[in-house]
Amino acid sequence: MKDPVFKRLLLVLLLTVAAGCEVTAEKIELWKGTQNGPQKLSAALVDPGLAVDLRAKAALALVEINAWDIFRESFQKMEKADAEKVVDAVAPILAKMVESAPAGADKISKLQMDAKDALFMLLDYASAGGRAAVEKPLIDWCTTDYNTRAMAGQFKINIMVKKIGARAGEALVPLLTLDQLAIQYIADLIVELKDDGVAQKASAQIAKVLKASVGKIQEIHLVAAATIGGNPVADALIGFATDPKLDAALQRFALRALSQAVDKKRVQLDDARMARLLALAENPDTDKFQREETFYLVAQAGRPADVPRIMRLLADKDSFFRAVALRCLLRTDPETHLEPALAEIARLGLTTSAEDVNEVISRVDSFPKLLPKARGLVESKNPFVRAVAVYVLGDIGQASDKAILEKLAADKTRLPKGFEDATIGAAAKKGIEKISMKRGV
Repeated sequence: MKDPVFKRLLLVLLLTVAAGCEVTAEKIELWKGTQNGPQKLSAALVDPGLAVDLRAKAALALVEINAWDIFRESFQKMEKADAEKVVDAVAPILAKMVESAPAGADKISKLQMDAKDALFMLLDYASAGGRAAVEKPLIDWCTTDYNTRAMAGQFKINIMVKKIGARAGEALVPLLTLDQLAIQYIADLIVELKDDGVAQKASAQIAKVLKASVGKIQEIHLVAAATIGGNPVADALIGFATDPKLDAALQRFALRALSQAVDKKRVQLDDARMARLLALAENPDTDKFQREETFYLVAQAGRPADVPRIMRLLADKDSFFRAVALRCLLRTDPETHLEPALAEIARLGLTTSAEDVNEVISRVDSFPKLLPKARGLVESKNPFVRAVAVYVLGDIGQASDKAILEKLAADKTRLPKGFEDATIGAAAKKGIEKISMKRGV
């Protein structure tokens, strides 16, 4: 039988060792400043047998010493239900840290940023019921002083909003105001979420704001509206563009914004909207540059039914609008509309109309799809049409097109005033030279 004294000594020793291994709040605080502290804090955090409040303290300690890899890896090691339990305990504490700020502080603290980053890391480990407690302080962060906080910390606002999704997007919608410096960035972010519900609310919000503060609207606000798009935005922009009481510059900005929205397929120009635009474009009392922008928008919509109305503009007494008409026709469908447009110009009078197309010819490289069409038009019986085709081939033709132009080099048909060359033959020779000078041709 062993000595009773020995048994008592052994018991004391075991209790002493156990006491030395016990995790306490004091030890967690101590470990924050020791070499092996991060590993000990991790061991405490992942220990399912430890009281959850101590595990939460261990998690907070890792945040405070910025042991981010260990913080993340610790949660990855836990069972799903166990991790959710710890998140439920630590999220409210981190939320208070995110909200905290010294009295009179004009900027965010590092502690706030660290707490925000830690919460974002916990999103993947929160339970369905506890996720809102993690998301709310993050959403509040994103919507409080957006300009200051957009790039703060490891995780920028755009990253967090995309991760959280629609709830964060809806919270951003009220920030779409005319005094918001980051309105374009917010608009882009909302669109990137690709959530129809958020997009509709954003469209209604920005349209309402624009209508309520017309006198304060700047181009950046209209561009942001075009980015978001939607029916409310489309109607608001058309309203600005067609309101004769508004400044002409604002009307043109609205048209350009609407054009951007159409190009990005963010708005649809239905029959009612197109009717309002055409009425504006065809009104001779409208500012000429606004009419120009409107006709371009009509052409951009690309509706075949509108082509005859654009074609009628070729007969306008002002050469400015005749040139606008030709550009519009080339924008809608150059392969289809080039020949009839040129034929109509020729019918209206070669001498004056040649000047109208000269600017378009000089920028023909903007219409590369005209090349196949031009190859056929060089055989047109209309000398005006044939001449334009020669210029097109000269500007954007390929090596094989030199043979086509060589057949016209002896053509002595006179060109009307406004063309660079006196005859079709001279234009063909110049075109051959242009093609030969191209690199690799």
